[in-house]
Amino acid sequence: MTTDERPNADDLLSYARKLHELAVLLKFDKDFERRFSAAVEAGDERELAGLLAPLGFEQASIADEAGERGVCERCVFWHGKWVCHPICM
Repeated sequence: MTTDERPNADDLLSYARKLHELAVLLKFDKDFERRFSAAVEAGDERELAGLLAPLGFEQASIADEAGERGVCERCVFWHGKWVCHPICM
């Protein structure tokens, strides 16, 4: 993936669906929220990937700073760290 790519409408709809599913799990599934938070705080990208894979997220990463990620990657701030993943297909 290069930063020359731009998300299209399908990319954005898919991202919105995945982000909504993640938000619902974080809000209502306390075990998921606990495991997600622990993985982020520990910087455990393998555990994070395992939690996010069923939602369709791929290549999630954890960073202390957002930095320049390009137009095809979006990040959310959680427990003091950035959780980032690509949105372009």
